[in-house]
Amino acid sequence: MTELSISRALRSGILWSSINAILSQAAGFVIFLILARALPPELFGVVALSSVVADFLANEGRYAGMDAVIQGNGYDGKTLNSAFYSLLSIALPFSALLVIAAPLVADYQNAPLIRYFMPIFGLMLLATPWLSVMDALIMKDLGFKTFTQRNIISTFAGGAAGIMLAFTPWGIWALVAQRVVFLAAVLLFEYRCTRWRPGFDADWRIARSILRRFIPLWSVAALSLSMQRAVIFIFGLRYDERTVGLFRAADRISETMQGPLIGPLFSLWLPLMTKVRGDLVKEQEVYVAI
Repeated sequence: MTELSISRALRSGILWSSINAILSQAAGFVIFLILARALPPELFGVVALSSVVADFLANEGRYAGMDAVIQGNGYDGKTLNSAFYSLLSIALPFSALLVIAAPLVADYQNAPLIRYFMPIFGLMLLATPWLSVMDALIMKDLGFKTFTQRNIISTFAGGAAGIMLAFTPWGIWALVAQRVVFLAAVLLFEYRCTRWRPGFDADWRIARSILRRFIPLWSVAALSLSMQRAVIFIFGLRYDERTVGLFRAADRISETMQGPLIGPLFSLWLPLMTKVRGDLVKEQEVYVAI
């Protein structure tokens, strides 16, 4: 990348990442306030306990998978298929574990809804490998604008589904429906942008190289957020679902305040560094700018 293109990429990335963080967080916070008024705190606690393990892969794992594909810098069909299947080999056991463990966790927590919610979050993990590959295809061209459009559309779609369900007799499903519709909107949007779907032409040697990059990236991301997840888990063991729900509400407010500041800088890091990898002067320029 030339100095001009680096400068342009930085300006564009910061602009669209900031718009993404501000609008998505603002819309998400308004949706959260509406749902918080309509639903009991216990329901937020049950959903937090049901999804705490799944979120490790659905969030940190998804973007670590994207970063692993971007680092490999291979976008031919065989490489992308290999990346998909390597990431699926991680997602599938996690998904099965959550489905199997749901009744045990529900009985231990004396929260019957976990029996129904946790398997849904487990099955949703199966979309993570597909999303990681499509994320990489979009971000290889520094598609921050596309990510912004995707997040805003999916946030409103999921929020609308959750709010509509919250004021019906099926309100207990509102938070789950919000997540399911959000995921479906992201999948549809990214497929429309990339037109990529997995095929059968794959190479296990390429898949292993993807996993070698993925595991350290995922471990670092998971460790950086493990305290937050661990606190939710510990609260769930020590207190009832109402207390967990109130804690999650406070945590959501904190995320809304910090997101617009941290999110834009965090999202720029690896895509831009990958573009200038090997050029120490350009790497320094990107580092200092961020």
